[in-house]
Amino acid sequence: MEKEAFEILKNIEDSWWHYGRKEAVRQALLSAGLKQNLQVLDVGAGYGGMFSLLKNYGSVDATEPEAEAATVCKERGYRAFFNSEVDALSEGKKYDLIGAFDVIEHVDDDATFVGHLFSLTAKDGVLVATVPAFMWLWGGHDVHHMHFRRHTTSSMRSLLEKAGYEVVYARYWNVFLFPIALVTRMLGKSGESGLHPHPFLAQTLRVLLWIEARIVRWVYIPFGLSVVIVGRKR
Repeated sequence: MEKEAFEILKNIEDSWWHYGRKEAVRQALLSAGLKQNLQVLDVGAGYGGMFSLLKNYGSVDATEPEAEAATVCKERGYRAFFNSEVDALSEGKKYDLIGAFDVIEHVDDDATFVGHLFSLTAKDGVLVATVPAFMWLWGGHDVHHMHFRRHTTSSMRSLLEKAGYEVVYARYWNVFLFPIALVTRMLGKSGESGLHPHPFLAQTLRVLLWIEARIVRWVYIPFGLSVVIVGRKR
């Protein structure tokens, strides 16, 4: 990923978008019925923005190849660090919960990548992942962030099932803002400038996404800007 894209990643942690993704993942994990005191791995952790959620489930390791981001992550409290999921595999450890948040779209051979994650997953453990949705929404944002593809719930389900997971949850999120984002993309803009709006609007968007996450957990809506999916290793 380009250095500028990493800076954007660092700066969005206090944004309504990051809050919304965390709420979508929280609801997805609730549906999986996870316990606590688990072995957890954050794959492609970036600056560690999901640590505050993952640490509620147990001790968290991470993989992150970018040196500056890895340094910030270590300061946040991650237990162990690896440059890649392959390095993590060499330790022989198995994880009860693996998170890959907006990571899979950056990998050309995503089937092999998810296969590595399956090998790292303990029996009855789960993988939770988020990815951007719909190839027809492809734009400059995807090029800038070095994406290879966007997904649907169906394509992600197929990817995880081929690796050996049983999919227990697959939903779109960022549903309510989908029409606005669609117009933005049609105008050739990425929407990144809207990540830090006026505080009142930002709080309104947080509340909207909080409500959405709880609706989407129980009601499948066939569109959204991103996919959140959970697969279990039986």
